[in-house]
Amino acid sequence: INFSILYGLTAYGLSQDLNVSFSDAQKYIEKYFAQFPGVSSWMESVVQETIDNGYVTTYMGRRRYIPGIYEKNRNLFDAAKRVAINTKAQGTAAEIMKIAMVNLNDHFEKQNNDSKIILQIHDELLVAVPENNFQESEQEIKNILESVVSWNVPLKVTTRSGRDWAQVTK
Repeated sequence: INFSILYGLTAYGLSQDLNVSFSDAQKYIEKYFAQFPGVSSWMESVVQETIDNGYVTTYMGRRRYIPGIYEKNRNLFDAAKRVAINTKAQGTAAEIMKIAMVNLNDHFEKQNNDSKIILQIHDELLVAVPENNFQESEQEIKNILESVVSWNVPLKVTTRSGRDWAQVTK
């Protein structure tokens, strides 16, 4: 729900997703923005950046041009706003994950202990680690991933372990 609202889900869309009335969904969205006013300010700043420049940048500086931000048609303009916000948020998330994977892989190569990244799914990594090195590796992995960015709000990583993926996802 958090990201749906962030990416522009309307009260109608939220009411359909949650199977609640339109007015209840509208109240939920209003309460969300009242509780997290910084989100609304951030979204407005992303839209203004896009209007000013014709493009939006991710945290690492990648650009995405969004000509629809100048549309007179309200539906097309609103769609461009959603693309801008989505690009800033998800593009930055993708950059963070890529840097994390590169840093983690470099660490594994230096350690030469047969640890490896097996799979990435959105903001999760499945990592194979030798059993005899698990405790030490788990903390090293957590430290590497949490140090990808240095922001006022810390990036927190949660780890889970198991002998196979079924155990990890329980």
